[in-house]
Amino acid sequence: MAVEVANPAGSVGELRYLQYEHALEEKYLPAIRALISKDLSEPYSIYVYRYFLYQWAHLCYMALNPVDNSLLGVIICKLEHHASHSPPTHRGYIAMLAVSSTFRGNGIATALVQKAIDAMAQRNADEIVLETEETNIPAMRLYERLGFLRSKKLHRYYLNGNRWEGRRGAISTNKNGPISTVCFVGLREFDIYLTDQGLKEGKTQDRASDALGGVYSHLSVHFGGH
Repeated sequence: MAVEVANPAGSVGELRYLQYEHALEEKYLPAIRALISKDLSEPYSIYVYRYFLYQWAHLCYMALNPVDNSLLGVIICKLEHHASHSPPTHRGYIAMLAVSSTFRGNGIATALVQKAIDAMAQRNADEIVLETEETNIPAMRLYERLGFLRSKKLHRYYLNGNRWEGRRGAISTNKNGPISTVCFVGLREFDIYLTDQGLKEGKTQDRASDALGGVYSHLSVHFGGH
């Protein structure tokens, strides 16, 4: 997929989207780390990136500058069985998403997330989850626009600057106080559902609202066309 995007100089180029593969590590992994680390007070270890990219390279997509193939945006995900649900679900997880600040506002993040959603749906994902800080309004709007529901708040959880630990992130305090983080769960009518909220296959979006108990506001939109 390619889109027309205006760069800061005002010219228009055809933006390239490329699926990551292991052969590209030497060329792009340093750029991926640098781009994602710009939004972190403490950069992730290279082993965190390799944990995802070695196992789920097919769920990583890059947006490249058409002029020099430099990295403008990246999304990194994983997909695995989630045994804590009964029955177990095939859960997708959006771990990292970053876009170069000079190219934001051109739909790059939306395109990257949509590619990841499509890839996980094609691999029979039952649900897709992610965490983002409640204060990150652009990210909140992006995910809600794509059909994600707010399922719960997680205080002092996966804070900006934390070291990555395990499946979800470290639980710790922040010198500036706790930051509320919202966990999103994607809902597609009939085949994406919130098993831990009592929402079962085939229920409507209105029933989804009931299952969530109205604790948080959420949108009545679906992943269209999947």
